[in-house]
Amino acid sequence: MSSRLFRIALFVLFLITVPQLSLLAQEEGKEKKVLTEESSSQKSRGEGDAVAKPETKLGVNTEAGAVEAPTFKGGETTRGASYSYIVFDNWTPWTIHCYVDDVYWGTVAPYSKMETYTVSGRTKLYAVAYFDDGSYRYWGPNYFTAADWDSYNWKLKR
Repeated sequence: MSSRLFRIALFVLFLITVPQLSLLAQEEGKEKKVLTEESSSQKSRGEGDAVAKPETKLGVNTEAGAVEAPTFKGGETTRGASYSYIVFDNWTPWTIHCYVDDVYWGTVAPYSKMETYTVSGRTKLYAVAYFDDGSYRYWGPNYFTAADWDSYNWKLKR
């Protein structure tokens, strides 16, 4: 009797587990889009450029914080909200300041990368390298629209 009961329990466990494994395999099989773009810098043309000046936009914080925490960093879970992955890939000998949706997001060292996340949807990126003589070079603005967990790689070249 116990052998029969064991076989029935094993069969029920099998029936419960197989559909879950199938769903997991389908989720892993989803192809995420990776978009890579390459941009060359432009020299500043004077005061009319629509680029942030360092004294006005470089990472000024507020007590409340500029951005809500994403769900994977302890933020509030909401239905439908998801994120996209962004890589600023610096192919220059310069330090570059990066902006996402007009908010200073960080600095990339020469020949390095900076990786970050943003809410999926239409996103504006631009980047600026400031020089000691007061001039600067900039990339963008660059717009892209990403679906849930897609990646956007932006190669910043001379």
